[in-house]
Amino acid sequence: MSVQPAPESRGELSAQQGMLREEIALSWRRSMLSGLRPDDTFDSALIEETDRRSRLFDAATPILDRMQDDLADTRYCVLLADRDARLIDLRVGQRRIQDRIEEDGAIRGRLFTEENTGTNSIATVYETRRPLAVRGEEHFVEAMKKYSCYGYPITHPTTRRLEGVIDVTFLSEDDSPLLRPMLTRAVEDVHRRLLEGARSTETALLAAFQEAVSRRRGAPVIAIGEDVFFANTAAQQVLESVDHTVLRAVTEGTPSGRQLTKDLTLNSGLQCGRSGDG
Repeated sequence: MSVQPAPESRGELSAQQGMLREEIALSWRRSMLSGLRPDDTFDSALIEETDRRSRLFDAATPILDRMQDDLADTRYCVLLADRDARLIDLRVGQRRIQDRIEEDGAIRGRLFTEENTGTNSIATVYETRRPLAVRGEEHFVEAMKKYSCYGYPITHPTTRRLEGVIDVTFLSEDDSPLLRPMLTRAVEDVHRRLLEGARSTETALLAAFQEAVSRRRGAPVIAIGEDVFFANTAAQQVLESVDHTVLRAVTEGTPSGRQLTKDLTLNSGLQCGRSGDG
């Protein structure tokens, strides 16, 4: 990705690490080991299309709308990254602060890992799964040292899997003790909406499963959601544990509302067909 720092550069960085908080020093070390240099830009960090239909985006959007209203006409911005640390939304109080952070690399679709962007409160929160403030000089990349930021992980309330990271970024001189509780409240509200969405999805999936079992009496029937797996008695008799993994892989990414058919061979050698709505 980029060349390793020269020995004297590594020595200078090591000396600076000694003056940092432990979690920041560890992040600097990971950034250096990945080959990143303090004078690097984010230009090499991959930019991809973002999924604006994800459950995270759906749950977070009204919360981000509220935060944007609360921060109107201020120099604060709110960033949302997904479970891959990819920036999927950006809200700002003033247009000029958006121009400034985008110029420094905070662009929708960009991957914000420590390997690509060093120590910051998206990449390092993604790495550690813990809330973190990164202030000014604690950033690894020089271009980010003018900013401070608070980051908080978003974990699914039922699966405990990381869904993303929410971050408030601002010029260091604009730090405020009100930002941390505002961010904490925002994450709690996103968690609540994720839980409500999961319950609604599971209820709809269970109803569809029961209807299919009734319609196909005696036939194996399964229903797969992101966090649930329903199977009737006939299906349980033919499915082995390895089949569950294969079936989940087949249904991943199925567009909502589309009916698909696919032939599968179970671990036992039994041939079966799959059809259903995404």
